[in-house]
Amino acid sequence: GLSLETTRTIEFDTDEGTWLSLDMSADGRWIVFDLLGDLYVIGAQGGEARRLTSGAAFDSQPVFSPDGRWIAFLSDRSGAENLWIMGSDGSAPRQVSVRDDNTVFVSPEWAADGRALYVSHHRADLNGFELWQFDPSTAGEGMLLLPVKPAPEAPRESWASALGAVPSPDGRYLYYASHVGDTDDEHVPEWTLRRRDLASGAEETVVSAPRSPRPDLVIGTAFRPILSPDGRHLVYGARYQGQTGLRMLDLATREDRWLAFPVQHDELMAGPWRDLLPRYDFTPDGRALIVNLGGRIARLDVATGASQDIPFRARV
Repeated sequence: GLSLETTRTIEFDTDEGTWLSLDMSADGRWIVFDLLGDLYVIGAQGGEARRLTSGAAFDSQPVFSPDGRWIAFLSDRSGAENLWIMGSDGSAPRQVSVRDDNTVFVSPEWAADGRALYVSHHRADLNGFELWQFDPSTAGEGMLLLPVKPAPEAPRESWASALGAVPSPDGRYLYYASHVGDTDDEHVPEWTLRRRDLASGAEETVVSAPRSPRPDLVIGTAFRPILSPDGRHLVYGARYQGQTGLRMLDLATREDRWLAFPVQHDELMAGPWRDLLPRYDFTPDGRALIVNLGGRIARLDVATGASQDIPFRARV
């Protein structure tokens, strides 16, 4: 654990939170979320939140395993941020990645069969995010899937970042947000959604970011994908006229529409240390999203776009 000694304690109750990364268990009974560096769980209908982690460590971005037995999350409890797993009740936390430098990991996600974990890792020397795969059964170095530099001598304009990787339910594909080239402080960066065939390594663009005459009004910049349980619908974040919304793409018909606008503002113009949007998730029946809206946890109906609060109360 961390060697820091606590000298002061702040305690309060809250029924709201900003930038809550959420996940729903596959049986639809539980919602896990992060709040001010601790992890909490509530029932699907809301209620009193039960804290799963506490202490000086900063724990974030929890995700249930497909069988509901485990939760993957990020924590700096080893002295540097790493990928961890624990029981769904908060028991037996165990380190998966073993980095000991000034690391930044983003958006852990389980493989469809639960036998692997995907996570993005920031390369400060390259100013980009690479995508890694880890074995959740042991602590190790992991396997690099997508490097920032496609080749040792590749020019800067060809370097690419990968964030928010999620597998298709059948385990065949991996969807993720990709940004190619350099970034600056004046223009909204253009992210696209890519699909990678995990068997062949072949890739294709699923949602592109068409250029706008005005760089500050990028239309279609796409990030933070999530797939419906049947694999047909893809929900993602998009920037339009300075605000952020959620769009839903039917992968069969290619129908693409706004689902909610506006929502939590994105991190396109900042350091996406907890991704470009906080994580959201489909309910098991695919009829709704569980998402952080306006400081609340909400159930967002995908057919109508109507939202309904899932009230919670947490002791911090």
